[in-house]
Parts: sequence; C-alpha cells; structure tokens
Amino acid sequence: NKKIIGAICAAPVILEKAGILKNIKSTCNINYKKEIEREGAVYVSEFVVTEKNIVTAQEAINSIDFITKFMVLIS
Repeated sequence: NKKIIGAICAAPVILEKAGILKNIKSTCNINYKKEIEREGAVYVSEFVVTEKNIVTAQEAINSIDFITKFMVLIS
C-alpha cells in the first residue's frame, strides 16, 4: 500500500527483512550495507535516499535532511 516509510541507521535492515526494500535504492549505516544488499536492496552511498514512498538515512546526524525529505512525501 502507499504508506510513507522511513528508517535510519540500522533500521533499514528491518525493512529489508520484511521485503519492503527489494530492488529499491536505499541507504543505511555502512556496517549494515552487506546485510541489506543480501536481501535485494540497492545500496546507495548517500546520507539520505528517497525512492517511491521510502526514505532511508545512514545516521541519526542526518535526521534534519531525513525529516525534510519525509515531509516532502507527506505534502
């Protein structure tokens, strides 16, 4: 369904295990890169990545950019 989803740091791994990030450009903490790629996500080395209705970020320090991109999807 069309709900907006967001995850920061290691949380994208949870989305990936649920099958939500399959073939979706996303990012996470670099320590979890192989884990999300293993399940089919397309890892992008950027601080914040938006694709379709999903926003992912590498670290909590990227929260302001994450929230800004999240709000764009909401509006």
